[in-house]
Amino acid sequence: MFLLIVLIVLAAIFVRGAFRIILPILLSLLLLRMFIGAVFWLLSPQFLIPALILAVGIWIGKLISDRRRRSNQKYWR
Repeated sequence: MFLLIVLIVLAAIFVRGAFRIILPILLSLLLLRMFIGAVFWLLSPQFLIPALILAVGIWIGKLISDRRRRSNQKYWR
């Protein structure tokens, strides 16, 4: 697959005018592949499980700090 892309790019360089058509198509396909790869990475267990653990930890920390803040307000009123 990589060799095919290299051959297409080399052919586009030597053929007049085709370089303006093929290069944007190849760049668009590359960006699409990167975007799809990023989406799959975000949905993978390697990323999702630590992100969920971190989110739950932040949520619990926020609950604890809110309770402390509310209990301190009772004493200062």
